Amino acid sequence: MPRILKIPNLGSAEELVILVAWDSKVGAVVSQGEVIATVETKKAAFEMEADAELVVLAQLAKVGDELVQGANYAVVAAPHEETTDELVAELIAQEMERPQTTPDPEPKLTESSADPDEAEVSKRTKVVPMAKRLAQKRGLDLGLVTGSGPGGTITVKDIEQASVELKSPSHNPSGCLDPEFLNLIRSDRKAFGALSSALKLSLYRRFGAIIGADVYLSHGSIILCEQVVLSAGVFLGADVVCEGKTLAIGRVSYVGDRSSLKASTIHIGENAYFVRDVEVGGGGWRDPQSFVTVGDDGFIGENVHLNSCRGVTIGDEVTVSRNVDIMTHSYAQSEMDGYPTVFAPVVIEDNAQIGISCTLFPGSVVEKGAVVLSNSSVIGHVDKGRMFGGVPAKDMKAACRPMNEESRRRVAEDILESFLELVRGHGKSVEELGVSGDLGQRTWVFEAENSPALLLLREGAGVFDIPRGDGLDHAEIVLVQIDGMPTSIPDHRACTSIGLRQRQIDGEGRVLAASFREHLRKRGIRLRPGGWTYPGGWI
Repeated sequence: MPRILKIPNLGSAEELVILVAWDSKVGAVVSQGEVIATVETKKAAFEMEADAELVVLAQLAKVGDELVQGANYAVVAAPHEETTDELVAELIAQEMERPQTTPDPEPKLTESSADPDEAEVSKRTKVVPMAKRLAQKRGLDLGLVTGSGPGGTITVKDIEQASVELKSPSHNPSGCLDPEFLNLIRSDRKAFGALSSALKLSLYRRFGAIIGADVYLSHGSIILCEQVVLSAGVFLGADVVCEGKTLAIGRVSYVGDRSSLKASTIHIGENAYFVRDVEVGGGGWRDPQSFVTVGDDGFIGENVHLNSCRGVTIGDEVTVSRNVDIMTHSYAQSEMDGYPTVFAPVVIEDNAQIGISCTLFPGSVVEKGAVVLSNSSVIGHVDKGRMFGGVPAKDMKAACRPMNEESRRRVAEDILESFLELVRGHGKSVEELGVSGDLGQRTWVFEAENSPALLLLREGAGVFDIPRGDGLDHAEIVLVQIDGMPTSIPDHRACTSIGLRQRQIDGEGRVLAASFREHLRKRGIRLRPGGWTYPGGWI
């Protein structure tokens, strides 16, 4: 089992020591007698030696920290002993909650002293320090709390349970983090950020956050929010910082390296993608009116700045290209001299696109399906389905052309032809088998590593004519329908169905499905369900 090492009694009158060096790194195997760390008092240096052969699992202090004698400084285990980050996190959390008996002062009963019954409760009650602070914060009487720990010790869990049973108005179970835990992270952001993803997640969950499966927090990433809800598959890149009151991120959303998300409230939908170096915040991010909402399937490019002084609302399937500035306040010169000062929210509705290096000023509204051309400045409204451009941006034309069945068929065939050209350019052999059926089904056979792969395209509903024989019985099959989803699916474990107009996909697929899906994404056709990550393939 892992164990925690403490600064021993050094025989010094000085209570505090300074950690001056880590002589053994995390993951290092240390022989008995080797130095793990070095501490100093005002008069001497002391080497903390290993009492047996061991492995350093975690460092609980950093160089320069002042520690009291008896303080925790490392987590270790025997070599080859099976350990997990979750086990280490549990050990650290248990140490944080180690019981201590409340002081037993001599009661001095005067007219202003405590009630005798309350003093008696204080004398006989054992309570862990964090639970005691939490009870004080929530105004709970410890005499009404039943302890579940050893010997009736009151734990944090008991305080949480009592908050519910006693209907404490300050209790909120929806992902609220323990304030003391947040303060602990704030006291040494760098050290906490350097912990492994599994260890950070385990601690966040233990102290109140709601976190789904397959979430990953990269090196340096930290969350400093009072309420945290991360759905399954969320990924935070290296050195990402999230700070504010509420953070909620939907399923399989991705926040790239070095991004900073700061607002009173941050809500990010499912399958959103923040590239890298995105800054949400700036002046006024702590204001109560501050919030940022990004809908499902959104794309936020690198070096985008979203000023969150007032609300920023971004709808579903919105593309915000790189180097865009979205401002919710503007001021420089004094209002007393007649200069205008504006504080106003910004709204970007569903399926809109903001081009490279645009600026949206306070109060701007970009309506559904609109496009703002690169290097434009928006002041006011961009109308639904229109293309605006210039400084200031003005209405230029419709953002898209009318479509019918014939034009959609031509676009689908153009997409297929460009995909075939791309695959052939990467050295893959592709053969078309011709046109068959009433709906003009077209079929292609692709050279693959172990067996051929088939891609079939048709316009509408019907039964696909799937070739057999010649090594095709075990081929990967991708069925593509221009309008609607294929309904007659062969009993084939490697079959994927795609509806182009509906932007839907069904089936796990293999390399052909992944490659074609990525090709569609680059043409604005983002298939659901799924994420932005391309696992690799033929293009």
